Amino acid sequence: MQIHSMKDGLIQVDEASLHAGDNAPGGMPDVSSASLIGGESRRIFHDQGYPWALNGKIYTVGGGEGSGIMIGRNLVLTALHCVDRSGGKQYFVPACYVDPPAGSLAEPFGRYEVVNFYRWMDIGNTHHSDEGAADYAVLKLAGEPNVGWAGTHGQVDRGWLNRKMWYHVGYPVNDHYGLKDHKNGRPSFEMDIAIKDIVDYDYVNPENLHLACTKFFTTADCEGGQSGGALFNIVDNAVMVAGVLSQEGATDTDSGFAACHPNLSKLVAWCRQNA
Repeated sequence: MQIHSMKDGLIQVDEASLHAGDNAPGGMPDVSSASLIGGESRRIFHDQGYPWALNGKIYTVGGGEGSGIMIGRNLVLTALHCVDRSGGKQYFVPACYVDPPAGSLAEPFGRYEVVNFYRWMDIGNTHHSDEGAADYAVLKLAGEPNVGWAGTHGQVDRGWLNRKMWYHVGYPVNDHYGLKDHKNGRPSFEMDIAIKDIVDYDYVNPENLHLACTKFFTTADCEGGQSGGALFNIVDNAVMVAGVLSQEGATDTDSGFAACHPNLSKLVAWCRQNA
């Protein structure tokens, strides 16, 4: 796997490409047989239709797991800390699901090796405060899953504050509520998430490089393995991503998402045009 780092200001993009998704009909997932997690709105679900099949699991050979969402024919948006930055082998499995009784892993659209990943620059390992705001990357897959892809919000809208208008899908792996099963392959779905705070940062990485970035602190209930999963809404039947999970938490304002600062949107658009 090859690593590509971008420097602020070097990426030129077509503004129209910031928002382009595969505009198949949206809708709610089939949760008729879903299991509720504790007393939350978060549910374990199994739905291979659009837009839920855009979400998938990232497996790292030798250990390590995360989540991500398709944002191009063969491109996945995720958290940078979910990427094996040593260049080890990783796979993305859209809409994967484990049947707990059988312990078998379903890969309805196959698994795809990650061949390249793109970031603005490297970050540290805390994922809190300013570092979490820069915690995003785009993965290039070896093939095309043919599940469609999401669009991205081009910038932050302060009018989003305190509105229960967001969804999140990810793959929890912690042993809370009995979720830790064979290969930890059951996705969770949560709706009515609100952004409680929007914070802008000038992040300085370990190499003293600067990156302007933004972080959302939300009411989402998240845990390990959901990192990299998208915060999104559905606009005119299209999935629109506003951020990816960097910092999990089980209380209001505790779960932090690297948000759709223009620099994130520029990286996505550049990858769509050039990767």
